[in-house]
Amino acid sequence: QKVGRGTLRKHAGSKVWYFHHKNEHGRWKSTSTGHRDKAGAVEWATAFSMDLTRREYGIVEPDKRVSNDGIMNAFDEWLKYVESQRKAKTLKSYRSMRNNLEKYLRSRLSIRRLDQLDRQEILAFRQWLHEGKDRKNQRRCKKTCDNNLTVLRAFFGWCVSMKKVRGNPIREERQGVQLFFKEAKARIETYTVSEYHAIIAEAAGELRTLCQILGLTGMRISELAMLEWSDVDLEGA
Repeated sequence: QKVGRGTLRKHAGSKVWYFHHKNEHGRWKSTSTGHRDKAGAVEWATAFSMDLTRREYGIVEPDKRVSNDGIMNAFDEWLKYVESQRKAKTLKSYRSMRNNLEKYLRSRLSIRRLDQLDRQEILAFRQWLHEGKDRKNQRRCKKTCDNNLTVLRAFFGWCVSMKKVRGNPIREERQGVQLFFKEAKARIETYTVSEYHAIIAEAAGELRTLCQILGLTGMRISELAMLEWSDVDLEGA
């Protein structure tokens, strides 16, 4: 679809809209709008085209006034906006992060507006997350904290595009304290060949057959329990 200075196209695999356009130097570029819904992509491409034209002709941008909404009201508005674009599991994690943020703000009564969540406040929120307990009464790992900040970064990106706040406080910087822990994911340890053969040698009867199936296919026990004959490709075996 033709929009502004270019054309919107949807990626067949990811279903994300891309904007194919000429930049201010006359070169063709393809930029992701970050949207899976067409209406949001059109809105983004229209605003992007206007900004591109201003830069090309050296026109000073208009005064960037922002609404600076309340944090939780804006978050609920964002959740409603992305509800049709995300899977149920993703939305569940978004709402979990929203609840964490609301609990944190109960201890920070003076923090209510979007521009008050600056970099230092985000670091304090990260520390609160890391020191707190999850539903299993365990201290939250660094990976969980990073996941919460990733959601918060997406939220602020939307706030900037909707002119609710001027800048996104959750951004990568080369110097200074980094917001994300970036802890490497723990390596999954598997049985060695010798350990596998030792297990098979100790097993007997049906248990031995089950162990062989699990080892050769990589299936979980729950997956094997639900396996049916129709799932087995006898012709390709």
